[in-house]
Amino acid sequence: GSRGKRSGRCDRCSGDVPAYFTAEDADSFGWGEIDPMEAVFYHDGEWQEQQPMLIGPMNHAFWMSSVVFDGARSLRGLVPDLEEHCARLVVSAKNMLLAPMLEPSEIAELCRIGVRKLPRDMELYIRPMFYAREGFLIPEADSTAFVIAIYNSPIPPDGPFKVCLSS
Repeated sequence: GSRGKRSGRCDRCSGDVPAYFTAEDADSFGWGEIDPMEAVFYHDGEWQEQQPMLIGPMNHAFWMSSVVFDGARSLRGLVPDLEEHCARLVVSAKNMLLAPMLEPSEIAELCRIGVRKLPRDMELYIRPMFYAREGFLIPEADSTAFVIAIYNSPIPPDGPFKVCLSS
């Protein structure tokens, strides 16, 4: 296995690639802890500055991955194509047998409210999500819940990078 290996060869791109990502890698990608001053969350009809603790090991979303999202970006307070992202989210939720309780326009408006809660100069990632709390093999549609995470996530600088396919 690749555990313990720091790098490996990618046969498809003929380059060295990490065998796994470390905590240091996550920090360099900006994937570490979220500063409460750089994020807002919407759940159960309320905005929060701390991540809400939503699921546990018995929740369907955790166990069977009954979660859908469609990520959007905000740059300088502008949110291009937000309605399209929200419409795809609702379609995806229905395709996953969830029962979205909000229309795309309502989700978009909540996202805009959240963006206005953070400094305009931040490069934000906007992630509205639907997930199921209950079910066995398929989610129980009436257990569908909704959450939004909006947080500072700077776009990486221009420059070279490699993309490799795993085998």
